Amino acid sequence: SYSETMSTSIIQALAMGKSIVACNVSGVDDLIINNKTGLLFEKESPKSLSHELLRIFEDNKLSARLQLSARRYAEHELSHHQMSKSYLSLLNR
Repeated sequence: SYSETMSTSIIQALAMGKSIVACNVSGVDDLIINNKTGLLFEKESPKSLSHELLRIFEDNKLSARLQLSARRYAEHELSHHQMSKSYLSLLNR
């Protein structure tokens, strides 16, 4: 797709500490920090997708680092507690 709102599948993958390769579209780039919590590829670019997939498959250290960072990010930034704090902050503006 060309945009996502709040992708449940990406949130679940982050929380499970999975290696994520996702399309760099609006919404996804709010959840995935490129080269930290996952890898982003350019839309309509099979070459970009294959490059990022190969990076994950060929570099075990990169994959392990992304998995750990994804899990930590989900625990700290996407928890129910943190989401509630963010909503309250918006409402109090």
